[in-house]
Amino acid sequence: MGRGIYTGFYDNTKLLAATDANGQKPEVYFVCSRGRSAGKTYQFSKTLWERYEETGDKFIILTRRIQDLQGGSIAYGVMKGFLDYARPGVVLSEKTGMRGVFNNVFATIGTGDEAETHHVGYVIPLAADSKIKNVSSMFVDAWAMFMDEFQPMHSNEYLTDEVQRLDTIHTSVARGGGQSIRYVPVFMCSNAINIFNPYFVACGIVKDIQSNTRIYRGDGFIYERCMVKGLDEKRAETGFARTFKTAENTVEDDNSWLADDGSCVEKPDGWGRGLCIGNLLRGGEKFGVKYYDMVGLYYIDRKPQLAGVPTYALTLGDNLNVPFIRQSPFMKKIKTMFMTGRVRCKDSGVQSMILDLFV
Repeated sequence: MGRGIYTGFYDNTKLLAATDANGQKPEVYFVCSRGRSAGKTYQFSKTLWERYEETGDKFIILTRRIQDLQGGSIAYGVMKGFLDYARPGVVLSEKTGMRGVFNNVFATIGTGDEAETHHVGYVIPLAADSKIKNVSSMFVDAWAMFMDEFQPMHSNEYLTDEVQRLDTIHTSVARGGGQSIRYVPVFMCSNAINIFNPYFVACGIVKDIQSNTRIYRGDGFIYERCMVKGLDEKRAETGFARTFKTAENTVEDDNSWLADDGSCVEKPDGWGRGLCIGNLLRGGEKFGVKYYDMVGLYYIDRKPQLAGVPTYALTLGDNLNVPFIRQSPFMKKIKTMFMTGRVRCKDSGVQSMILDLFV
């Protein structure tokens, strides 16, 4: 069985034993899968809970918004699958540790007179990053952080400056314990694979990982794209999938193929007549952006229209008299079309230019 391909369910054992590009232990672990039910959340819940049982080390569950703290069920919602199956009788609950900043997580183990309640961890919203700095010593007993669904289904669910917020929280948590900086791994899982998500952009791996990449070792991090053998076939056999024909849409936001070598490179054969809607300017060279109504595709080639359409500069230094594309609605339109698979390019050079533009 190849690396990243599993039978039954996902297993993170080999990943946690792996090293990064420098041969060192990673501190950030990205795990993605095509579709749901691969077992990623189960495995990392198992990792967190077993570490607590063995050493008493506590964990942190990351969420996005402060409002998430109000229900008091984030931690149990994440870990319930593992606990109900492997640790029946263990129930997690949350109590406010500091209103609007974090919740304490407690585990009730056993029932009746024999029940015991222990403090096992914390829930921290990324949006509370500035306040976490002031109470960082609270988390000196936490050994790891876990964020489930770090890639939401819809891009507007990300927080502004989300990666920077995570960095602030991690820096705060990694203080103390007799060390100026502790090793605190961050486990990040998700189903959808959007190469333009802010975490992959910040790591600089957008143009490196492709749809067939299983393992990528970076500087301080490691990325794994796992696949459970036979999972898609099993899902396709369900009555729901057959009723609504959803088997082919197991991932709503999988655009990892956009970075593949040669992807999007195509000739507009049989597309009908194209209408030029704008030009792109980079380093003195112009590119034409055309729309082919008959097939609903946009095409970027090296033949601009000299008059009658707007021209946008890709970098600020191209031409001071040409509007900068990042400040225009045109940028948003082309990016949306590209990410939904409706843009084709003249050659790999044009494709690379577009990737650079969106990253």
